[in-house]
Amino acid sequence: MRRVALVLASLLVVACATAPVAHPPIGVMWGYLGPVANAPTLEILVYAPDRPSCEFSRAMAQTRAGLPVPSQRAAQCEQLAILPYREGGDPVYWVFGAESDPFAAGGNDPGLCASFHQTALQALRPGDALSECEPVIVKHVR
Repeated sequence: MRRVALVLASLLVVACATAPVAHPPIGVMWGYLGPVANAPTLEILVYAPDRPSCEFSRAMAQTRAGLPVPSQRAAQCEQLAILPYREGGDPVYWVFGAESDPFAAGGNDPGLCASFHQTALQALRPGDALSECEPVIVKHVR
């Protein structure tokens, strides 16, 4: 799980802005879902506004040794509808984003998102900002 957090932190450093971020982006996005190693009930979510940005995120997902993260090798970028959270909505993911790009990352558990967020904050350059983890509804676009 820590490797995945480091991967997401490095991806977000590239995508971060210098102004505060109000909320993670919503709308039809390109993203991928993947399991967390050694935690079968947890799932990560990474999304961006277009397919090339999503594919870039997948390609950059590597371990510290430079090997591809197994879940990202198998995960495919697909269109996802990212909707505002509403009580009783399902499935709920917790995500944070960066202002320079409508890019977000997180997972299906608030603790997982908080862990990714904390790792990403430690990797930020001075003046960069991320939104807080917020719940969103994720649906596959068919």
